[in-house]
Amino acid sequence: MSAADSPETRTVYRFADLALSLTRRELSRNGSPISLAPKAFDLLVYLARNRGRVVDKEELVRSVWCGLRLSGGAVAQCVWTVRAAIERAGGCKQIIATVPRCGYRFVAPITEDAGPHVTRSPSLPASFAASLIGRSEELERLETFLPRLADSQIRLLFIDGWPGIGKTEVAERACSIAAARGFRVLKARCASGDAPPLWPCRQLLRAAECQLPYGTSIPETMECILEAVLKECREAPVALFVEDLHAADSATLAFLGTFLTFARESGTTLIATARSAPAPSNRIGAWLAAFSSDVMVEHLTLRGLKPAHGARLAGSLLPPARAECEAQQIHRYAGGFPLFIKETCRALSTLSKREWDPLPMSPRILDLLQHELGQLPHDTLELLRAAAALDDGFTIDDLREIAPRASSLTITCQRALDCDLLERCDIGRRVRFRCGLIREFIRRHYVVERHERKHDRRNDVAASAQVAMMES
Repeated sequence: MSAADSPETRTVYRFADLALSLTRRELSRNGSPISLAPKAFDLLVYLARNRGRVVDKEELVRSVWCGLRLSGGAVAQCVWTVRAAIERAGGCKQIIATVPRCGYRFVAPITEDAGPHVTRSPSLPASFAASLIGRSEELERLETFLPRLADSQIRLLFIDGWPGIGKTEVAERACSIAAARGFRVLKARCASGDAPPLWPCRQLLRAAECQLPYGTSIPETMECILEAVLKECREAPVALFVEDLHAADSATLAFLGTFLTFARESGTTLIATARSAPAPSNRIGAWLAAFSSDVMVEHLTLRGLKPAHGARLAGSLLPPARAECEAQQIHRYAGGFPLFIKETCRALSTLSKREWDPLPMSPRILDLLQHELGQLPHDTLELLRAAAALDDGFTIDDLREIAPRASSLTITCQRALDCDLLERCDIGRRVRFRCGLIREFIRRHYVVERHERKHDRRNDVAASAQVAMMES
């Protein structure tokens, strides 16, 4: 029998008109759930289990917070949170009594019974349903890879791809599956710029309802956060979701590596997303390689949607009268990127077909492309500027006519193909832009006239040569 099926975890405490379900981790009144923070829920359960006696603050810190160093009013604030939530729901106020200078006592009459075991099926958030069109293969891999409660093997699910490719939607689906299987999900997001060290780890600490003592050093902070997260893993299976790992500082990567080492037999799952293009991070690759032999790793690299799926997504976002004639064009323009498709459809919703020239480009897409293309190596950007001056579909020889650094052109073009900036056509050795938005952005915001003049002169020479051959 797994922990989730044991009689203790299936207990339902009933007091006043409230029900405290340990299986669902839910407090409800007359069947209506009452929102309660995770640590507030744990405190209420501990007091209910120890009803009839006074529980002092030191015992609560030791049992509920695993002995972490807390600010002076943290326990009192948590008790107040429980009382306030019950009062807002219209429940009885006399549930937890304060015993001055001693602690707290659960005072409400209580009964307990073994509630039915409920198996929840994974539910898909409605806001992500459309974005997961065309991701059936990835979702099937998630279902197979994510663990059940009885599995003690630690796992790492790593999802990467271009910005706008749908990493967050797939990761949120993974979190939904984990939650439905009984895992508690803690979420954090890395931030570049002025974020303090260990910023996502501090978010995990707050999600675990813990606080850092003031003035702690980075090593002390790492130790405190690690202790709190490992304590959560010992109490119940945990899935950690860390978004935008490419923006993580070195201390955060070190913390996550230490966590994977110490939590090896806990059955924990770490879900992480990162941008892999146009500038993949070598340090993230090295970080992944360090655990490939000791941790079960599933690496999903997301690509653009296939034409049928991209058109289907666009069709689901457009008025029926426009979906049939414009969905395929939008997919090609957006390169199969779900975010680009959605933003383009949103921009088009206020335009008529006649206003497609110039093509719409939302501020969100402009900011994203400006940031990503600005990080490209100079030779790659030069190649893209030359490619933007050509027709849609060109060869390396076409580029060599107008692009500088001809000696490295093949290598640079291959790098652009690997980063999903370019793709191969079905005919011959021709390549083209993976996303029409990128080609349009380069044409609007980078100087390409020099390449266009060379391209026009080359075409004039070729046309003159052909005429001369015909006359001869």
